[in-house]
Amino acid sequence: MKKVDFWNLPDYEKDNIRYYVIVFTEDSFQQKYPLESRSYAFSTDNKWFMPYMLGKSLYSISLDKRDRGVRLDWYFGDWKIDYCYEISKEEYEELFK
Repeated sequence: MKKVDFWNLPDYEKDNIRYYVIVFTEDSFQQKYPLESRSYAFSTDNKWFMPYMLGKSLYSISLDKRDRGVRLDWYFGDWKIDYCYEISKEEYEELFK
């Protein structure tokens, strides 16, 4: 796994959608959660990566599949990013099965 800087991820490209997991620090939450519960997958096919859009939504799914459709952009003020890494399209799609 190669860690990447979330704040410098590439903008949306129609023919090159990319997939990532963002992991939040344990101290971002009032109770203790396992790693998979603090890790959220998303794609660059979100308004967050489209500078020409008025909105900046970033929808995601937790790796434990308990949280679906979470708008990460609502939590960036409270949750601290630990690290981020890229995943394959297949790994991303597996989360929705």
